[in-house]
Amino acid sequence: MKTNLLFITVISLIIFSCNNAKNEKEAIPTETRSLAGTWEHTSTYKYVNGKINDTVKVKTDSRQIKIYTDSKIMWCKHVKADSTDWFGYGNYTIKGDTLTEILEYGSRTMIPHIAYNDTFTFKLDLNEDSYNQLTIDDKGNKLFAENYRRIK
Repeated sequence: MKTNLLFITVISLIIFSCNNAKNEKEAIPTETRSLAGTWEHTSTYKYVNGKINDTVKVKTDSRQIKIYTDSKIMWCKHVKADSTDWFGYGNYTIKGDTLTEILEYGSRTMIPHIAYNDTFTFKLDLNEDSYNQLTIDDKGNKLFAENYRRIK
């Protein structure tokens, strides 16, 4: 009887220890990817009731590029149809699936936007050669997503 009780106790401890080790491994990301590099805006998704309602492809007369280092962001947008300049520069962080860009400098067109709000927060869906930055409202609803592809 004592042998059976000892055996059951030892087996229980082994199972419990394995489950804890498994949970600790799951908490550590199995893969880390970086935004470092150059990215081109390819399209925008518009959402209605949490589902993609429309996909807007980038026009051939417009181009937006983002360049990330390990901690800095710079982006520029050129629209041939008008002479408005668009660019911004600052820092960024990624925490979990949240991308936060904090701009400190920008073009004449961008400066009033930065003065009003210098922090832009997105839900990040990052893959090896593409990423989406989703704008979410204060109720957690998806509004739109800018989609990018890595330029090699």
